[in-house]
Amino acid sequence: MKLLTAITAALLPFTTFAAKKSSTDRFDTFRAKTAPFKLDDASYGKLTNAPRDYAVAVLLTALKPQFGCQLCRDFEPEWELLAKSWTKGDKRGESRLLFGTLDFVDGKGTFQSLQLTTAPVMLLFHPTTGPNAKQETAPARLDFTMG
Repeated sequence: MKLLTAITAALLPFTTFAAKKSSTDRFDTFRAKTAPFKLDDASYGKLTNAPRDYAVAVLLTALKPQFGCQLCRDFEPEWELLAKSWTKGDKRGESRLLFGTLDFVDGKGTFQSLQLTTAPVMLLFHPTTGPNAKQETAPARLDFTMG
């Protein structure tokens, strides 16, 4: 019985490690979705978490009419076209770039943590590992309301 307990205790760290998804697994999971895929706070965190061997472009937007973001509604079709065109042209995923959209309704926590009061904003997360990794871990930010 003690031997069984010792073996179980010895294998526990390996099962925990195996349960975590690798960066490549996350890339493949999100790549299988139609781009740009809709995000919420949880999926945004999973997608942008380091380490990443891929880049992520995320549009933070507020599309509901009650927010009065005409620029968000005007930009949405262009974002959709860009994401679909890029993905279609990169069928094998060689660019290692994913596109996602986080609407304020689904991502209030993320908007608050980033202290965003305007939209649309695009964040580009560079890879943190691999041949294209950047030392800077903060995403590049494009704020369309600032010009």
